[in-house]
Amino acid sequence: MNNLKYYQGHAKQGLLGDLDEGLHRSLAAEDYDVYIAGEKMDGVIGRIRISSGQERNTFLFCMTQLNNAIIDPSATEFTPDSRFKEFGDQAIIIPGKNWPQFLALLNERLAFLYESKRITYYQGEMVSYVPKNHKDFLGPLRKFDTYEWQQEWRLIVQTKEPAEAFTELKIGNMRNLVMTYSTEELMQKKFQVKPRHK
Repeated sequence: MNNLKYYQGHAKQGLLGDLDEGLHRSLAAEDYDVYIAGEKMDGVIGRIRISSGQERNTFLFCMTQLNNAIIDPSATEFTPDSRFKEFGDQAIIIPGKNWPQFLALLNERLAFLYESKRITYYQGEMVSYVPKNHKDFLGPLRKFDTYEWQQEWRLIVQTKEPAEAFTELKIGNMRNLVMTYSTEELMQKKFQVKPRHK
């Protein structure tokens, strides 16, 4: 797990992450005026990007959910989006039947960290996607629809103080819960959807 500052740094280098990561709001400059100490600033162009200031305390664990947004129900087979190669050279798949056990391990560890005051907040949820002209709150669970292809499930963990060392979350042995592939290998595989014979 890495915090938003980490992902933003990689995004600036063109290596990893979303350029809009960590935004609190994104506003069209033609709809708003910007003032500093009461003085209007002219010449603001593009979008006004507002961060919440909590980036250094927020850590993210992100996964893709294989759902109808990725799988065309009318298709019999598909391959993952090639852009997933940008997220690392190893990939794991947690089959749906093992998801409850994975969540149980995860929640047990998070509850321990919360009770021991190492973390102050945690939440796991699917990201919702909004149009680029969205004006309301964004935050870590709402992203622009530019990234909809990712279909992210995110775990958010917050700490009381900035904690640069909080870069991993150990939840126990997952060997019997997951399938492991190299990302390159996974990109070559055909995912098939077949009727279940009863």
